[in-house]
Amino acid sequence: VCPQKGCTGRMEPLPDALEAFAKVILSVPGKILTFWVFSGLLVFGVVGLNELYVNWKLEWFFPSDSYVSDFFDHNEQYFSSGTRYSIHTGDSDVYDNRDKFQRLDDYARNLRFNQNNSVSFFWGDFVKAVPAASTTAMEREQFYEELHKFYRESTSCGTQGAMRWEAESCEQCPEGGVQTERTCSVADRNKGVKHTRGSAIYRLEDTSDGKIR
Repeated sequence: VCPQKGCTGRMEPLPDALEAFAKVILSVPGKILTFWVFSGLLVFGVVGLNELYVNWKLEWFFPSDSYVSDFFDHNEQYFSSGTRYSIHTGDSDVYDNRDKFQRLDDYARNLRFNQNNSVSFFWGDFVKAVPAASTTAMEREQFYEELHKFYRESTSCGTQGAMRWEAESCEQCPEGGVQTERTCSVADRNKGVKHTRGSAIYRLEDTSDGKIR
């Protein structure tokens, strides 16, 4: 567009500016400058991402003046503790996997993120009652006889409720949580345990906030 009548020159500042800019960045110095600018941005982004504070809490979804927020505040102030989690072994025969159960128990009890003395897993208590050396030498029938004796003599459903036998007749503490005495034959006992569960508590300092959580 020419501002004056009879003007033959053109005044198009944007195309001219873009053309000049293209010539600059396509030159050797321009390419070098572009490379270092974007390399600097990449490094800055990576460093910033590494320093990003990671945090998320369920209570953020509730209004600050709600009863739920008051519960969270009181619980954190007076009864704060780490996060409890469960360990499920799945459908694995205990007798055939004794070495794996021992490794799992050792791992859970030595995990640095766990709160001291918070691990609850039947295997550790069982080998205290029956030494580990004995459990490795036992035949299947004797092993399950000792395991069911340990299971039956548990003073509460804590250990019993964390173990499920293949034969229902061997269950001393069914889903209802009420202890019952049933007749468990040798054949039923030798079918083994179909599922076990343990639990532990992560340390509060590792689960309250931040990247570790």
